[in-house]
Amino acid sequence: MEGADAYGKSKIAQEQVIRQYIRDNEGKEIPEIVTLHPTFVIGPTLTSERVSSAEGIAKIMNREIPGIPEMSMPSVDVRDVATAHINALTYPNLHGKRIILNKESIRFTAIAQILDEEFKQHGYRVQTRRIGFCPLKLASFFDDQVKTILPLIGTDVVAENNLSKELLGVNYDRWTIKQSLVDMGYSLIEQGLVPEKRKPQ
Repeated sequence: MEGADAYGKSKIAQEQVIRQYIRDNEGKEIPEIVTLHPTFVIGPTLTSERVSSAEGIAKIMNREIPGIPEMSMPSVDVRDVATAHINALTYPNLHGKRIILNKESIRFTAIAQILDEEFKQHGYRVQTRRIGFCPLKLASFFDDQVKTILPLIGTDVVAENNLSKELLGVNYDRWTIKQSLVDMGYSLIEQGLVPEKRKPQ
C-alpha cells in the first residue's frame, strides 16, 4: 500500500479481504464473487462531489494546478464501467475473476489539450503548461493527489483489457477518449465543480 492515498488504500484493503474470503472458503458453497478494477475513470459525472478522477479534471479546467505533468494513465469511460458492472451480475463463470476495465492510455498533456480546444470557446483558460518533477515534488508535501502520482511522473502506464472484453462483452468502442473527456468537462460545469462561464443561447 506504500504510496497510495486513503482512497487507494481502502480499495486495496477491500480486495485483500475478499480474496482471503475466497481462499478460506474454497470448495464451499458461497456467493459468486468477481472484482472489477476500473482505471482512470472519465466521462460524465452525476455527482457534485470532487472525488477521484473528477477532481483531477476539475483542477485542470479551473487552473488549480501550476502545470500538467508528463505522464500517461490508462483510462476508461464511466459508461463502460457501468456496463461491465451490469454484465457482471448476469454473465456466467466469473467467480474468483479479477477483471481490469480499461480502454486505452492517454497522456495528461493530451487531456489538457483536448479540454482546452473544446472549452476555450466558452471562456475557459484550461491549464496546458507542462510542469517538471521538482515543482511537483514540492507540491506533493501539500497535496495528497500530487503525492499519489509522483512515482508515475515520466512513465507511460498501460493496462490490459482482454478479460473484460472476453468475459463481460465490453468493447470500449462507443465513445472516443476525446468524447469522454468533453462529456466529462460539460458535466463538471453542470454539477458546479467548474464555474459556469458559457453565455446563454
